[in-house]
Amino acid sequence: MKRQRNNVFESSSESESEPILKPIPKRSFKPPDESKLELENVQSRSNDDYMKYPFDDDSLIKEEIVQPSLKTSIINQNKSSSKSIGLSIMEKMGYTIGTSLGKENSTALLEPISIEVKTDNMGLGAPKKIILTDKDYSIYTKDRIDNRLTNKNKKQVNSIMKLCFELSGEADKFHQDHIIDNVNLLWREYVQKFILKEKIEDYDDYDDKLLKLIHYLRTNHNYCWYCGCSYKDDKDLDDFCPGSLETDHA
Repeated sequence: MKRQRNNVFESSSESESEPILKPIPKRSFKPPDESKLELENVQSRSNDDYMKYPFDDDSLIKEEIVQPSLKTSIINQNKSSSKSIGLSIMEKMGYTIGTSLGKENSTALLEPISIEVKTDNMGLGAPKKIILTDKDYSIYTKDRIDNRLTNKNKKQVNSIMKLCFELSGEADKFHQDHIIDNVNLLWREYVQKFILKEKIEDYDDYDDKLLKLIHYLRTNHNYCWYCGCSYKDDKDLDDFCPGSLETDHA
């Protein structure tokens, strides 16, 4: 007997019946009973660990019990009726009040090291703060201003020496022959310090060298260091450049 296969592309036969879907019953909402809610809250509180709850009067215990015990010394307690356990153990080991700890006739301290409250911002072991007079403060301020000006001029001199070394054309010649004597004295220090990495002493008067370098740029290349550009000729430089000093460009 041959078994007939169903054709999935054709419509279903009349004998096949579609499944009947049952309607979902509607549930009516009932408000919770207040007595049951209170009972559940009581049961949940009974299961909590009571050790987790902070004690409201914990600060009172610290103030009344802990603080007085820290303020009293174990030596002073010897006069009272209640003697310290630690002091009694020390006395059994040979300690007597008024002597030092350790061997007999020792040079140990009889009293604890005193504590000094530090109220300044100076380091540990530093001498006491020096009070400067008006004259000392003016000298100190002048020295600081001079040091800042010297450092500023030193940076400018190094930068201008590099610029003069490149504009003069000596940079290309030096990288070919490496002869330091052919480099101009005004910027030879730059070549020795930053290219040859030689250790040489710093220039004494940076103000004088700064003026010489600026004069060289203006006369030979029509270049103003403070303007940051070169001009066409001397007339163009005099007409449009405020001056050769930094204060002229302020």
